[in-house]
Amino acid sequence: MEIVNTLPAQARVWVYQADRPFAEEVVPEVEQHMRKFTQQWVSHNRALRAEAAVLENRFVVLAVDESQAGASGCSIDSSVAFLKKLGEVYERDLFD
Repeated sequence: MEIVNTLPAQARVWVYQADRPFAEEVVPEVEQHMRKFTQQWVSHNRALRAEAAVLENRFVVLAVDESQAGASGCSIDSSVAFLKKLGEVYERDLFD
């Protein structure tokens, strides 16, 4: 898993399970949306060093290196809002 290789072992990780698998052909598109989110994800106006991936076409993984800036309540809320919208777009429930 690429996330493990790019972030430190103590990175904070969230795993969301989709109610059904993503089609193989849409996974790169889903990951592209996730990359765009992680590139602009901030906590108290500080950029977060984060990575995201889809594993086994079903698990959405979001990880952040909190050694430079920690994820705050508001930044976590923004990730949840993003993932809810992502789920709507791809007709998946990530909070089942």
